[in-house]
Amino acid sequence: SPTASTRAVAEEFWPSGAGPELTRLERLLQVFIYNSFDQGSGDDALEAGGLYLAASMLSHSCAPNAAWHLDDANSFHLHARTHIREGEEITIPYLSVADLCLPTPDRREILSA
Repeated sequence: SPTASTRAVAEEFWPSGAGPELTRLERLLQVFIYNSFDQGSGDDALEAGGLYLAASMLSHSCAPNAAWHLDDANSFHLHARTHIREGEEITIPYLSVADLCLPTPDRREILSA
């Protein structure tokens, strides 16, 4: 059944109840959350996010072979951190630099949240 957060989003955008079916809305919100990239300007990661089709296909590694950044036009730039062999999977960190320094159990907990 849909979470309280999904119900709150639906009530905010469609107060008359004319919005989408709640289970479908929850699935769409989860896709956005798990595939978006933080674009917040401060410490609040919930401030803004963006979707980049190719980038959302990249896998996580705590020892990634690539990194990304956004330029002033909000274009996604991916660059190699190490030599990447042909056919090798390209990985990026899903965690912040500070979180990458945490012990493995703490990083796993953050990633599974």
